[in-house]
Amino acid sequence: MNLFVSLGVGAVMIGVTIIIHIIVCDLVLRMVMGRVRDYFLRFGVHWKIPVLVLAVYAICASLMFQIWMWAFLIYIIDDNTLGSISNALYYATSSFTTVGFADIEPVPEWRMLGAVAAMNGMILFGWSAAFIFEILAKLYDDDKILRKRIAHHLEEKR
Repeated sequence: MNLFVSLGVGAVMIGVTIIIHIIVCDLVLRMVMGRVRDYFLRFGVHWKIPVLVLAVYAICASLMFQIWMWAFLIYIIDDNTLGSISNALYYATSSFTTVGFADIEPVPEWRMLGAVAAMNGMILFGWSAAFIFEILAKLYDDDKILRKRIAHHLEEKR
């Protein structure tokens, strides 16, 4: 198999995973934005905790789904060498998280997919960390605004 075919397949997978991640990040952002008052009324002063937990779980679920996509791609391409979907998942996870254990690997012409998956993982994990930090900052900003509104409302009642 040609190196450029392997890189091309990897590039397509990167594009697909980026689109999925954009959609998930957009959904998480919509979940957080504009509903601060509802969350506060439902959860009280600790409203940020369940919102942030849900945001982190959504991002983690997206990353896990993307690792499974890599695993299925690698398994479809090379099921003979890896032997099982669990081995393909192990290889994909090891590559995507940049751990890079070399105890199992696909046939030589498809090994480059591991490097491409690692590059994809680095990009998406970095993006996810920055996104979660941004959500956290937004939650604290919204909390300050909400607390000022409540304090102002209480002063008016006096």
